[in-house]
Amino acid sequence: CAISQNVHLCVFPYSETTKNSLESSLRQLKCHFTWNLLEGENSLDDFEDRVCNQIEFQNNEFKATMYNILAYIKHHRGQNEAALESLQQAEELIQQEHADQAEIRSLVTWGNYAWVYYHMGRLAEAQIYVDKVKQVCEKFSSHYRIERPEIDCEEGWSRLKCGGNQNERAKACFQKALEKNPKNPEVICGLAIASYRLDNRPPPQNPIDPLRQAIRLNPDNQYVKVLLALKLH
Repeated sequence: CAISQNVHLCVFPYSETTKNSLESSLRQLKCHFTWNLLEGENSLDDFEDRVCNQIEFQNNEFKATMYNILAYIKHHRGQNEAALESLQQAEELIQQEHADQAEIRSLVTWGNYAWVYYHMGRLAEAQIYVDKVKQVCEKFSSHYRIERPEIDCEEGWSRLKCGGNQNERAKACFQKALEKNPKNPEVICGLAIASYRLDNRPPPQNPIDPLRQAIRLNPDNQYVKVLLALKLH
């Protein structure tokens, strides 16, 4: 057994074959570690500031998304214990806000857990979370990833939160989710914001109609109302 921060952990040797199998499984997961959110970033400080300073997603339904991103940032800062704490907060929020969809909504968080534990060398714990993902995916006749609008939406919000060169990919995620769930307010709101941010790029995005639709479905979203007012102005 190894001792880490007063916690006794039993460490079992992993064969090279077993480790390679774990690595292969990890690469198939849909989570922040496979979405390459830092691609094209020059500074981790700028990335973290941009993520943490944006306030449009601070209502409860997006706090789990925020904690998942913060866990990803903490890992890249070498603060893996803090990353695990953020993931625990994300998991708790999902249970509170999406109790009826907790398994599906937790897949991204469990994938992040697996990657953090893997990078910490705690392979047995990484395998536990890989297996949790697999158990849910097998209900949909898949192994480690499933095509679900909830996951596309989570990826879309994560990329939208990161901003910068992630906006086009965010829009593609919301469009994909919209094909499966065309009247979902969360998806339409995300698509409207992505379209607004891309309006100054060719081809023209025409975000006015998506913004109006988002307001009709979610009239309490003040941020989208501001975006529509700015665009009409």
